[in-house]
Amino acid sequence: MKNIFYIVLAFTFAFFAKGERPNIIIILSDDAGYGDFGYMGSTEFKTPHIDEMVSEGIQFSNAYVTACMCAPSRAGLITGKYQQKLGFHLNLPHNYNHSFGLRTSQKTLADYMKNAGYKTAAFGKWHLGHEKRYHPNQRGFDYFYGFAAGHRSYFSLEEPDKSTLAYRMERNGEYLEEADDFYMSDALTSDAISFISKNKEEEFLIYLAFSAVHYPMHAKEQDLKVFEDIKDTNRKILAAMTKSMDDNVGRLRQALKDMDLEENTLLWFLNDNGGAYNNFSDNGVLRGGKGGLSEGGIRVPTAIVWPGKLSSGIKMNHPISSLDIAPSILAMAGEQVLDLDGKDILSPIIQKNDFTERDLFWASQEIYAMRRSNYKLIRVDFSKGPKFWLFDLELDPGEQVNLAESAKSRVQEMNQSLNKWIRTHKSADFRKNDYLKDSEKEMRLREWMKFN
Repeated sequence: MKNIFYIVLAFTFAFFAKGERPNIIIILSDDAGYGDFGYMGSTEFKTPHIDEMVSEGIQFSNAYVTACMCAPSRAGLITGKYQQKLGFHLNLPHNYNHSFGLRTSQKTLADYMKNAGYKTAAFGKWHLGHEKRYHPNQRGFDYFYGFAAGHRSYFSLEEPDKSTLAYRMERNGEYLEEADDFYMSDALTSDAISFISKNKEEEFLIYLAFSAVHYPMHAKEQDLKVFEDIKDTNRKILAAMTKSMDDNVGRLRQALKDMDLEENTLLWFLNDNGGAYNNFSDNGVLRGGKGGLSEGGIRVPTAIVWPGKLSSGIKMNHPISSLDIAPSILAMAGEQVLDLDGKDILSPIIQKNDFTERDLFWASQEIYAMRRSNYKLIRVDFSKGPKFWLFDLELDPGEQVNLAESAKSRVQEMNQSLNKWIRTHKSADFRKNDYLKDSEKEMRLREWMKFN
């Protein structure tokens, strides 16, 4: 049955002949707060270009990533698979003496799209391994401009940081000097626009992974001046960093218009995980943030824009996942991939069909979560036995009321499905620093979920 399903997907977009298929641009922000965009309700931050983009497409109010932190979230997005199956369930170590990275035997979205005849390019933060074997040019991307690390300065590097090669800006493996007026968000966008200009006669896939608004807190002076009414210094800097990213989304979209590519380019915008504590982001009504499996750690702003092909101004409540990016895009390219964990969500949208229900799962060390319909289960594996939290997200998006005691049969049923999912990846080559004392788990859970 599964094979039949994917064969159907392969023909869903058969009317797109080579040369007529859409260009694809995935825009990924970093550590942004759920409530820190204008279209998400912010009255402090100014994001008119992103707001306009979202208004011209479909906004998803129940969109998730596969992990509550940067690197594993990217692994899930770029492969279309739960990263636990790849032994990539934790962030990479902060030092760059390690040899961790995305398993080289695993194909990426770029590999598949390159096979389909697309030109492929990645810009910005990579964070899937800094050794040559993990380099974007080895993982299906024809072109790469960015850096390998999980964060770095937004301005040109000081001499001490240049010694860490993972921080250095590079183009296709060649390390670059950075101009005095270098600012990361501007540089990434300028290079992406240059790539589009040189490849506008071909179909292309672009993965534009802004480092904004990840720590460190670096903003341009002219952007800070726009937010003089924000008294909190940290929030002011974050607002300015967000504005710069927004300005560059506007620049990118204007370039597409100028090159007559707007109507044949699909943009998929999302954030990599919940807003972080160290960049002072605001996750709005959601509980917790980056690093935790509460909604504030894994539910992210998401929108898809494809002028003339997708309806505009639509808000969809059906849960989707970053796992869905790969199969959705591959379906349009006519590629048949049988073993992905996501599903094509573009076909039912275009054909105005209903989505099928499915469970979503998460794991972070010995804390687990799953969503089924409106219900979210969180489980912590303490030594004396698991402890459960159950929330009805339709009625309680802030996860304030634990229903586990009053709905024990639902907890048991969902937990059985969770255990079945865990068994699908239990043999993966995990890093072996997963085990915490109960007191450490309790402390981490309280911090991540912000319990009183």
